[in-house]
Amino acid sequence: SKEYGKWIMIDTGGDSNDQTKATYYYVKNNVPMSALEIHNAWINQDFDQVGIQPEQAAKRFENDVISRAQLFERFCIHLRNDELRTLSPGEPEHGLGSYHYDGYLWWKDGHTLPHPWFSKHSGREGDFYWTLNHVGIYLSRSNHPEMLNVDLSTQMPNIKGYLVQMDGNDWISTPNHFNWKLRLGENQLQVKTVNKLGREGKGNYLAIECR
Repeated sequence: SKEYGKWIMIDTGGDSNDQTKATYYYVKNNVPMSALEIHNAWINQDFDQVGIQPEQAAKRFENDVISRAQLFERFCIHLRNDELRTLSPGEPEHGLGSYHYDGYLWWKDGHTLPHPWFSKHSGREGDFYWTLNHVGIYLSRSNHPEMLNVDLSTQMPNIKGYLVQMDGNDWISTPNHFNWKLRLGENQLQVKTVNKLGREGKGNYLAIECR
């Protein structure tokens, strides 16, 4: 979520009743929760200010806020994001049965020991929730004293490119490597990503004082 600056869990298939189709997400203090946060709420039985949204789903699961969180006692992520192009590799079928595909990364902790029939487990939060849509800016010396080498990196999915703004001027497209010519006084640099759908990421900013 760009708005909340965090990963959130949205269950698009949370209701087997086709008449209601209650896609839902959990909130705590009206802030959407991640799968790990729901998992911890269940493990610790801490549901203070925890609920389900949106309103239609809240009515559908009015009495199931706590019990439904048990679904997150174990959770995993798919280690690819090209599902719109191909179904493989992946689960042979979905339904009420258990998972069979061994390409997921499963969460583990002191309360959630790994299942031996799955080979990929981690208790490191960063393996599940890396920083998205931000830009890493790396500076290095160039052969010219008035210039810096600038290298950019990001983990934005389906990235189209980068936009750069220097000293408050217009935003322009830029490659992931360019030279930044400095001048006396303060030099400002702001960079952000844009994906193939035209959605922009969060800008990263730095300033250098040259004397």
